[in-house]
Amino acid sequence: MNRYQLYPYNYIILIQKFVEYSQHLSLVQSSNSSHTVKMTNEQLIGVIDVESNIVRFSILNLNGNIVLDSYRLIELIKPHPGWVEVDAENIWNAVCTTINEVIVKLQLKNLSIDNIKIIGIINERDTVLAWDSESSKPLCNAIHYTDTRTNTIIQDCISNCPKPNTPNT
Repeated sequence: MNRYQLYPYNYIILIQKFVEYSQHLSLVQSSNSSHTVKMTNEQLIGVIDVESNIVRFSILNLNGNIVLDSYRLIELIKPHPGWVEVDAENIWNAVCTTINEVIVKLQLKNLSIDNIKIIGIINERDTVLAWDSESSKPLCNAIHYTDTRTNTIIQDCISNCPKPNTPNT
């Protein structure tokens, strides 16, 4: 089974946004000139997908079908029981590598990167990373969303937090 079939919503939204954007461009160009943008099957969507332990770059057509893709596994670092970290440089390198591999595959199919009209990013929003704003380098490994080191702090906050007043019924 194709793994992307498990997450169709993200791709449907990307395709809808791409079509809306293309229609917007058509309207803008038609009001400025006699030329309009035509939707063609050669217009492609790029998707950077960063998940728990995999980075994937995919190229989709307007029907949402994967035309090309490349992926890299990401090592999860577990320095202590319950701790889960990820080396941010490894994530970045995997993104760059997968994009470069797909560009080569595009060229082998006689397609250009100019065919990619939009790129969407899908990621885990609960992984946390601190970085140096001047060097743009990570200060340490990213704390993965499955890391449990703050569970006791969160539970203490929940226990000590005032309970909301419930209306009398």
